[in-house]
Amino acid sequence: MLYNYKTFNFSFIIIATEGNIGLIKSTIRSIKNNYQNIPYICVVPKHIHEDSFAEIKELCECYKGKDTLMSLINTGFSKGDKEWNMLIMEGAWVKAGIDKKYSLYLEDENDIFFPIVADYNTKGSTIKIYNTFDTCTLNGLTIHKKMFKKNGKFADAPIEISKLIWGNDAINNGAKFKAILGTKIC
Repeated sequence: MLYNYKTFNFSFIIIATEGNIGLIKSTIRSIKNNYQNIPYICVVPKHIHEDSFAEIKELCECYKGKDTLMSLINTGFSKGDKEWNMLIMEGAWVKAGIDKKYSLYLEDENDIFFPIVADYNTKGSTIKIYNTFDTCTLNGLTIHKKMFKKNGKFADAPIEISKLIWGNDAINNGAKFKAILGTKIC
């Protein structure tokens, strides 16, 4: 039923485009502080130095993608631990309660969740709202394993094009895109 809290079996995928150990530690700390016992993995580019890779592997499970952002995302969704997997970019701080907000709108594995984000001018007025899949932030993008498998990998193209192609295919596969207010991850 919509608008009731439900069990949301999820894990985090930390996308580490730079493989910056300090940023990764910060993100892991936010997950540990706000989501006890929720698993997380990290995905790094294939060109990462082996010493850095070994150091990250001491913190969590870590996988190598190729050297593009979309390949890291594809690797992450392929290796994610739970039914639902939430993307987090290295260095982002994950606040508590996002899973509860998403669960209010959870219907089935065809749901694709992402936060509504806005840009503001110097006076604090909203100048642009990002509330569609093709413009949404990657932080907080949550997809079910079955939907990702059914729809296939993101194209190894610029992010805007890749999201448009993947999103169009997902609609044809029965996906329901859900932009959720109040779930921004910084």
